[in-house]
Amino acid sequence: MAIVIAAALVATVVTCEVLKPLLSNVRQAQWFGDSSLGGASWPSGHAAGAMCVALCTVLVSPRWLRALTAAAGTALAVGVSFSILVLAWHFPSDVLGGFLVAALWVALGVAYLRARESAPGAERAALPAPSTRAPAPTPPLAPAVSLAAPVMLAAIAAGGVALAVVLRPEAVATFAAAHKPFLVGASAIAALAWTLASGLALALRR
Repeated sequence: MAIVIAAALVATVVTCEVLKPLLSNVRQAQWFGDSSLGGASWPSGHAAGAMCVALCTVLVSPRWLRALTAAAGTALAVGVSFSILVLAWHFPSDVLGGFLVAALWVALGVAYLRARESAPGAERAALPAPSTRAPAPTPPLAPAVSLAAPVMLAAIAAGGVALAVVLRPEAVATFAAAHKPFLVGASAIAALAWTLASGLALALRR
């Protein structure tokens, strides 16, 4: 597990640093005004690093803490991503690309661990001694339990948006009309971060 996590973290950073110059292209966006981003900006290394840390933390968390860890990891990844957008360091697409790079390497690590668990040699090593009774297998967590904290986090975020609409409908409508591309990108980032972290927690129910 330690080797897989270290490899995923290093591979995520290296992948981003290799792809940036290969896919370098100067781009401009309306909400950045007259400024433009540097050519080597996709995928975002900050977003990839934050998401990789979040997913690896979910991977090593005990079962009873995994849902809460997924919610905290989602908040971390979204917070870092929104920060670099506000600072005009990256486009939303750079953040989404960084998330997917991190998810790719963590998924490969999980696949490797699962393959080792199911290998014949691993099964023989896990067998108890002849005089020892094998413990009963622990049943997997219910999906509702695995997603309790992430769902609660999503509900809180949705409730905050709904409260803003109720209290300041005109201000919210004006802001949304003036920042449609940004809101779409920010919503996609939050949705992908939630999906990746909670999806891993759901996949690791057992």
